[in-house]
Amino acid sequence: MSVLAEKLNNILAELRRIPDVPSVLIVRKDGTVIAANTPGKTNQNKVASMVAGIASTSELAVGELDQGEFQEVLVETQDGRVLGVGAGEDAILVALVKKESNIGLILLTLKKYAAEVARIVSSEKLQELIAVDGSVSR
Repeated sequence: MSVLAEKLNNILAELRRIPDVPSVLIVRKDGTVIAANTPGKTNQNKVASMVAGIASTSELAVGELDQGEFQEVLVETQDGRVLGVGAGEDAILVALVKKESNIGLILLTLKKYAAEVARIVSSEKLQELIAVDGSVSR
């Protein structure tokens, strides 16, 4: 495993230590999975493409409404929440969060790690790591 892939996987492992965060992913804005730490039943590609679509639409809306730059998206569901935080120009840090969680604390934590992901993902070397299936390799 490369140093960059290891750094991304370490971030995901840290976030998974939060009891109310069962799944975390780092996705490109085109819907490609860069890295993920999810339970076996989670369809990573489906989550990545849906969150990328929601974020893209939100980015367009923010621009049209002249409200600055996209920062995060929150989708509330009956069973939980999906949080997507911008991580640089090309990536989104995604967390599936339990309904009863402290959303403010989790959002602060995600923003902290999203800044770290942005620094890693902005590296040109990351492009070399992305395998055909979209996962970080080596």
